[in-house]
Amino acid sequence: MAMLIVLETLTPLERAVFVLREAFGMPHAEIAEILGRKEEAVRQMASRARDHIQERSPRFETDQATRRLVTERFLEATTGGELEALMAVLAPGVTLVADRGGRALAPRRPLHGSEKVARFLLAIATESQMARFLRYIGTEPPGDVRVSLAQVNGGPGIVVTSEGRPITAIILDVADGIVHTVHLVANPDKLLGVRAVEPS
Repeated sequence: MAMLIVLETLTPLERAVFVLREAFGMPHAEIAEILGRKEEAVRQMASRARDHIQERSPRFETDQATRRLVTERFLEATTGGELEALMAVLAPGVTLVADRGGRALAPRRPLHGSEKVARFLLAIATESQMARFLRYIGTEPPGDVRVSLAQVNGGPGIVVTSEGRPITAIILDVADGIVHTVHLVANPDKLLGVRAVEPS
């Protein structure tokens, strides 16, 4: 998900060249033909895009134990309504990015800054606010809502389920023991792949 955000900083043409070259391994000449560009221009775009991605790609923790510990602290602070504890686990410049998929309501633009992100999360996380949050993301509040730790996107994450059906997933990008990006996924199409949820 972090890579998708970085890719969005490329121009559409650079993004096309990068994906065709790096993801599909297509030769420069074939990409040039598809895009109606000269091969040398395509080579330059591929090189620029690759350098751009390497420079901007965040260096997040790969240690699953650290990611899980931070995710647990994040969940405990959020569900406990503890602003200071939540801000302590967030980087000062943390960003919250929501994926609505055009089918669910969520913040239209990324939220930046630990206090703004923390206050938003606490506003939607308390039990008394859960029904309001579910309406906010486009889902009517059901009788049984659970918030649990789960494996999401290859690592520890948080899943909100309604009668066993995932309705929201939260994935955290962690570096240096704190959260740098909060990905809130409310897109129903992307939640289809979320399966079993571990009890918290």
